Amino acid sequence: MKKKNKSFTYLFEIGKWAILVWLLWPLLTLQAAKMSLWRVVLGVLLAVIYFGKLFYDIVLDNFKQKKERYSVVDLLMLVAFIAVVALLIGGAVLLIGLYVMKQVQEGSGG
Repeated sequence: MKKKNKSFTYLFEIGKWAILVWLLWPLLTLQAAKMSLWRVVLGVLLAVIYFGKLFYDIVLDNFKQKKERYSVVDLLMLVAFIAVVALLIGGAVLLIGLYVMKQVQEGSGG
């Protein structure tokens, strides 16, 4: 029973990241004509949450053995990590958008 539960956990994680890649695929291939806004927004939202949780788990693992944990501190750390990842992804999307806008302006102006 334990092996079945462990394999289900692995399949769930793989499926979760596969759905994220599917949602963000239009951004990765820059298919602007076929891009669906809800799909990209949902993908970015899930990416922020997944990566924030991933970094939270990695950092928290280092402190688990060293000291006691409090649920309020854990919650605040999770929210902080998600906020940092949101700012990083938002900045990256903004920079990519500015780059694409610059390329479009140079192409139509030349």
